[in-house]
Amino acid sequence: MRPRSVQIHLALAIVLTPFLHAADNSQELRNRLKSGAELSALDSHDIQPWHWKLDLTVFDKDGKNPTDGSLEMWFSGGNMLTVSSLGTDQMTVLRTGDTLYRTDGNANALASADFIQMQLLHPVPDEVYQPATTYKLSQEKAGQEKIDCIAPTLLKNTSSVVDIGRQFSFCFERNTPRLLMTYEPGDFSVLRSQLETFQSHEVPVSLEIHQGTIKLAEAKTVTLETATLAPSMFEVKPELKPFTDGLELKSSDLRGLPLSKNPPSYPVEAKQRNASGSVIFDAVIGKDGHIVSLQLASKSDPALVDAANYAISRWIYRPYLINGLPVEVKTQITLKFDMN
Repeated sequence: MRPRSVQIHLALAIVLTPFLHAADNSQELRNRLKSGAELSALDSHDIQPWHWKLDLTVFDKDGKNPTDGSLEMWFSGGNMLTVSSLGTDQMTVLRTGDTLYRTDGNANALASADFIQMQLLHPVPDEVYQPATTYKLSQEKAGQEKIDCIAPTLLKNTSSVVDIGRQFSFCFERNTPRLLMTYEPGDFSVLRSQLETFQSHEVPVSLEIHQGTIKLAEAKTVTLETATLAPSMFEVKPELKPFTDGLELKSSDLRGLPLSKNPPSYPVEAKQRNASGSVIFDAVIGKDGHIVSLQLASKSDPALVDAANYAISRWIYRPYLINGLPVEVKTQITLKFDMN
């Protein structure tokens, strides 16, 4: 590996100078984003076999009560073996071709490790290249660093309400494809705080995940090396069971996955009746990140239900990847309508 540290500190990365310049040249920006995606991805078939081990620390929603763990991965020709742990929870996952196997374990407890793995191996999701997507460039400063942030818009905003937080964007070193950080809906950010060159790719050997100014998780590399891996490493052991059903996850485990999440408009007739409250759905998110089904799970005002259903059905999520393969996710989605 060849060290190339990124000189962007946390406080400066979160509080950026306002846009200095904005441009809209979608094809050029799309090509640059794609180049950045290829440079940062470490799960393509043309990469030599490798071994990567990281120490993990995950915090609660207030940035407190750290839980330590680790993430260790072996990759060869599309096959991947991963052992992840957080606290007392541990799971082994094997990918052979397009099939997943795993040991028994608490998937909810290890969701943070899954998200870290996605950001390490495939930080720019393929969904940002949909035909209808448009792109805008903002040139900014983070401390002394000049950065270019490319913001893809996957769907037209049909609501007058705007999500709090920065615009969904991927930020690069000025005039290069080196990805430094990602901002996602809900004031969620991923800072690639130290990069190193590995097999001609830019790899985050130190990674931090934040919501606003609160640190939610961090990952630091212990070992990253090109390795000779025996085929027997990827054999299906008796303790590994085929993984065919979708994951059941809490909504809090999906905080970093939304790519397009416009809030609903408050129905006029509901306002006139002073109708308010929460609408809860049992939801299935497909392998492509789109909503597959919504089943009402609460007794709610019909007008609010319709508005919530219309908004959520258009949301797009980052596909949930396990060892690079997308899986279906079952969860609950709650929208709260408040007259204030």
